[in-house]
Amino acid sequence: MGELLADHTTLCLGGPADQFLTHTAPAAWPELTHAARRSGTAPFVLGGGSNTLAADTGYPGTVIRMATRGIAIRPLGDNLVEVTVQAGEPLGSLVAFTVTESLSGIEYLGGIPGTTGAAPVQNTGAYGQQVSDTLTRLTVHDWALGRTRKLRPDQCRFGYWTSTFKTQPGRFTILDVSLRLTRRTYASPIRYQHLADALAVRLGGRPPLAEAAQAVLTDRHNRGLTLPAGGPDARQAGSVFLNPSVAPAQATAIRAAGGPVHHSPDGSQRASAGWLLEQAGFLPGTRVSPGVYCSQARALTLTARDGATAPLPHPSRPPSTFSPTRFSPHTRSAYSPNLASHTQAALHSGGTHHRAHSADHDPGGDRVKLPSGRGRGSGRAVRGAVSGARRRRVLLRPCRSSTGTTDCAGCPPAPGQDVIRTGTPVVRWSIPRACGRPAGRAQMFRGESGGCALLMP
Repeated sequence: MGELLADHTTLCLGGPADQFLTHTAPAAWPELTHAARRSGTAPFVLGGGSNTLAADTGYPGTVIRMATRGIAIRPLGDNLVEVTVQAGEPLGSLVAFTVTESLSGIEYLGGIPGTTGAAPVQNTGAYGQQVSDTLTRLTVHDWALGRTRKLRPDQCRFGYWTSTFKTQPGRFTILDVSLRLTRRTYASPIRYQHLADALAVRLGGRPPLAEAAQAVLTDRHNRGLTLPAGGPDARQAGSVFLNPSVAPAQATAIRAAGGPVHHSPDGSQRASAGWLLEQAGFLPGTRVSPGVYCSQARALTLTARDGATAPLPHPSRPPSTFSPTRFSPHTRSAYSPNLASHTQAALHSGGTHHRAHSADHDPGGDRVKLPSGRGRGSGRAVRGAVSGARRRRVLLRPCRSSTGTTDCAGCPPAPGQDVIRTGTPVVRWSIPRACGRPAGRAQMFRGESGGCALLMP
């Protein structure tokens, strides 16, 4: 049996890889690529394992664990320096190093699990700062061309939590990253009000560099954004959903309801995915499926406990147990569009390998569907993803009584479905029937405990 992926992911899920290689020395990369190519498939590159969901059946190919370490500084003049970092260096260690060296530019990225080489894949960002803001070049291996090459930032198509490395999974492996940072004792302007309040500075102010970095670590810890060493939330993939972009009218509605809206570096307004999840009935500690729970600290993080599994999805039925598509609160309402997952899936289905670096983030991904049993909102259909790459439209099925009409109150639950039979209806909406007959009516009930359940077969 090969190396278990469960031993290399923070969810502690995943079967064996056919071939598991560890890359520790930059000079050994050519030899390692030859070994990887012998398997006949492009490899899956694993970083810190904090944003990867590996299937119980394992991975039928080569997995490369990126474990190179090292940071080098080159002065550029005018208080500018270029910092070149090996891909396996933990991102948190890099941020701590730059703060100690009084180098500003990535101080708000502290406390994010994962490796530095994985950060450009999703253009990791937090508190208004993105890794692409300071990138000058990357050394990558291009598996399509079979050689190592240098890339400039303008060749990487960076956006909000996306890049060419994410949209072309499996083509590139990042080997090292170069950043241009500024030597100074104060931080970049603060863009988040709650962080400004914690530092007692105005929004847009520049607090001392070390104080800003420490405030970020404290805030992430207090909000459950760091990986705990133990306890029920220790096995997790970090934040699962992106903060969705909202239109001006939606932003106004969210603010009026007491929800946060932030301005992102791409110029869009984005609502808090965590706040939206809670409005949809997913509170901290919510059970999503057997062995899978929302974190006790916040709804945005999924945790695995005893009984959690990661079976391969099947095209004829929705994913089960642990999958971002299983936990899929569609919050289409007066507030929000669909939420999107950014957790990467290491799956093999239908002969297609889905590959990605592993990096955790706060809040790209796939359209997600409403899980049975919980949720609040309205909409005619919900988009779902069968796997990390295949998309399809999933229609919510209306409840039907013996007369063929929708009657949620009398509809028996599906086997294993967690429903609330008591309570009063709080939401109704039209849902198309799969058979094409006129739309029926679905009904949401608020239970005595305050949670919501959708009654449908």
